[in-house]
Amino acid sequence: MAFTLIETLIVVLLLGIISVTALVSLSGVSDQARVSAAARNLLDLDALARVDAQRFGSCSIGLEGPDIRVRRGGNTISSRRVAVDAITLRRGTEDAEGAEVLIDRLGRSPDYRFTVRVGAIQETWSIAGLTGWAEQATVDGTRP
Repeated sequence: MAFTLIETLIVVLLLGIISVTALVSLSGVSDQARVSAAARNLLDLDALARVDAQRFGSCSIGLEGPDIRVRRGGNTISSRRVAVDAITLRRGTEDAEGAEVLIDRLGRSPDYRFTVRVGAIQETWSIAGLTGWAEQATVDGTRP
């Protein structure tokens, strides 16, 4: 017994629907991974900037387009490029892509928040300036 043309078409149609569903699900996983990687990069550079400030004097961490940079005396000492749709840094009421947070020689800074977005996925983190303690404030607009 062989398969008829209609049976074969139904099987191909079902495989196509399953494939499209899987691809849509996997694209969200990729976006979440990019958001998490960008957030980890910023948190890592914040820790580096605090240690560097304690060893060598004050420095700053800030955003320049797709790059997160740690600077001391006008020189970039470390930077990482992030592949996200948007990343913003908020210090007080300031909310801009070019914002910088100054870290003093004791490793302290003002409290600040940053938000990373890729597609519909968004995470916001709060950084305590005195200790550098990081806490995830929101994920997709809701508390984690």
